[in-house]
Amino acid sequence: MGELLQEHPGIIRLVVFSPSGERVITGSGDNTLWMWSREGKPMGELLCEYSSRITSLAFSPDEERIVTGSLDGTLRLWDGQGYPISNPFYNQGIIRAVVFSPDGEWIVSGSSDNTLRLWDRAGNPIGEPLRGHSSYVNSVAFSPDGEMIVSGSEDGTLRLWRREGIPMGEPLRGHSSRITSVTFSPDGAYLVSGSLDGTLRLWDRRGNSIGNPLRGHSDGVNTVAFSPDGKTIVSGSDDGTLRLWRGGTWEDWLAVCCNRLRHHPVFKNPPDDLAREACEVCRKYVWDKEKVER
Repeated sequence: MGELLQEHPGIIRLVVFSPSGERVITGSGDNTLWMWSREGKPMGELLCEYSSRITSLAFSPDEERIVTGSLDGTLRLWDGQGYPISNPFYNQGIIRAVVFSPDGEWIVSGSSDNTLRLWDRAGNPIGEPLRGHSSYVNSVAFSPDGEMIVSGSEDGTLRLWRREGIPMGEPLRGHSSRITSVTFSPDGAYLVSGSLDGTLRLWDRRGNSIGNPLRGHSDGVNTVAFSPDGKTIVSGSDDGTLRLWRGGTWEDWLAVCCNRLRHHPVFKNPPDDLAREACEVCRKYVWDKEKVER
């Protein structure tokens, strides 16, 4: 049983760890944010002047900034202790997603006005809104190297953008309903998206679909995330379940396939050249490698 933190003064809608893992911020239905220590001790009320629900929040990588977005169409900046840094900065539409770039210098937000916007660390807008989606932008993420942005929309598509806001190719299509969550793998080589169509999809960095949709949930997928090593994906759904999926590189997938076939009769006594070649691939890229690592 998990440890109970001090009772929150409202329905909890958001929870985010700081990058160091030493602090937690929770967002409540009473339009306030609270900060907690890693041990669960309250560190004071973060803010209370929002007139509408807080929809999103993110720490900067150095933990010196916190950005929040709200139903009232504003973003706000706070220092690492929760004190306001600037006046609210306004977007046309409800803020549905917000994230810092890996270097902490830029912020990208997604909005119900169908656009993304780039902001500098002080909250000043950078360039014009990023247009390309035909409906709400529900999720945004930077690639680990900070050179790309991915967005997922109510229109059922993903879009890739260069850091400067230049669109990269055509929308990524494959889901049959709204995109709820998108993220890059830790090495930046892959993307995973979740949708209300009940599936997850994998994509490479160039936007090519990888394999078939990941099916298993009986209702819409609301959130997806990679593990820090990139080998596992977790998804949460309206069906009330979490699911774990195998992620990773082609080498990881090859290892799974080869190890499942290791004791198959075809691999023990290859009947033809094709089977012998497959066996050799497994020996070269998986089994011999495992011996060296041991």
